[in-house]
Amino acid sequence: MVSAVVVSVVLAVAVMAQGAGDCYVGLVVEPGRSCTYPGTDVEFRVDDSGSGRLLFFSSGQRLELRATSINGVEYTFVASRQPGGGWLIEEIGGGSATTAAATTSTTAPPPAPGVVTSGGFSDVRGTTHEEAIRALEADGVFEGTECGPDMFCPRDPVQRWVLAVWLVRLLDGGDPPAVGTSRFADVDASQWWAPYVERLADLGVTTGCDTQPARFCPNETTNRARMASFLVRAFDLPSGPPAGFADVEGGAHAAHIDALAASGITSGCKTQPLRYCPKRDTTRAQMATFLTRARTGAAGVTSAEEITRAHHVIVRVVVVDPGWHGFDVRGGWPAAVAVRESESLKYFEVAAWEERNAIHFYEFDNDFDPFGWDSPVETVTANREKYVIQRNVGLPGPWSPERSTFIRQAFASLRPS
Repeated sequence: MVSAVVVSVVLAVAVMAQGAGDCYVGLVVEPGRSCTYPGTDVEFRVDDSGSGRLLFFSSGQRLELRATSINGVEYTFVASRQPGGGWLIEEIGGGSATTAAATTSTTAPPPAPGVVTSGGFSDVRGTTHEEAIRALEADGVFEGTECGPDMFCPRDPVQRWVLAVWLVRLLDGGDPPAVGTSRFADVDASQWWAPYVERLADLGVTTGCDTQPARFCPNETTNRARMASFLVRAFDLPSGPPAGFADVEGGAHAAHIDALAASGITSGCKTQPLRYCPKRDTTRAQMATFLTRARTGAAGVTSAEEITRAHHVIVRVVVVDPGWHGFDVRGGWPAAVAVRESESLKYFEVAAWEERNAIHFYEFDNDFDPFGWDSPVETVTANREKYVIQRNVGLPGPWSPERSTFIRQAFASLRPS
């Protein structure tokens, strides 16, 4: 869906940006200056002409991203050009100019299993990960791991004991019996979640975090490297070729990261160069999406199986190279089928992004406008990327047998949107 334009009343006190540092609400970035999106190395930059740019989004007057997921990172960023030429940051990562401060959440001690809240997490509405969170919530996966009444705290890092609970419930379809002792010196057997840690070890998914004595480090957060190993072991994911992440060079988790990418569960965290960010913490929201993808893939469900029961499927395949400007020939894509979505039609595109070494799958609805005659290529591309449903990275070179195999595996891993 094309999001509505939001008009904000800016009440924050403007602060001039002198150099690259974290972006924050109320900061004014002058031409030739930049700031960094918190928790990443992605820069918001204002060029000498006064245009603002974040990732591949650029504008001469206003940028507005809300819960936009790119390579596994969720961005909320609103900024507008001011009369003096600088750009005022009005909203970033959940903070807004009306509050002039972003808030952070801390996971509170969880209620014991069986505690009933008023129903439905109120802090995930409208986010990229909402669908995955709602699905797991409906299955009872999160019971007892909430961070407050009706609160999921999607931006908080996921702790190891929490991940143990979620994984065991997904793998076993229920809760394990109580235990009298624990093999890990730092896991109190009287804790309600201790049986889940023991069961996870029994399943061979974890051996703990340390030896002499054996420890599990239950309160530590789970970075993306360890997350990959947890998922590969838990769902018995097959090995894959090197994914080409510039920041993954050997190490205990490298093969598992490659397997995760080959399964279509992750496409990394950044491009140019392609990166995975193995040391970055996995948030609770991201973990919900990763778990949903792993579970769906393990169950062998494909988009084709689900969609063709109710729709005729039309697929267009395109190649994207640095000189490409999508949908720039009138009478092409929209003329082929006037209505992109109806009771009997689904419209898809498969794009081979050569410069990103990836395949992107898109599912379009009637709100999608394929043209942008007066817009720069970045704007047209960004509009299209709103409809991406899956990315598979590590695309081999053209005209190679490996490329054909990769494409077949990418289609096989395609998940229902």
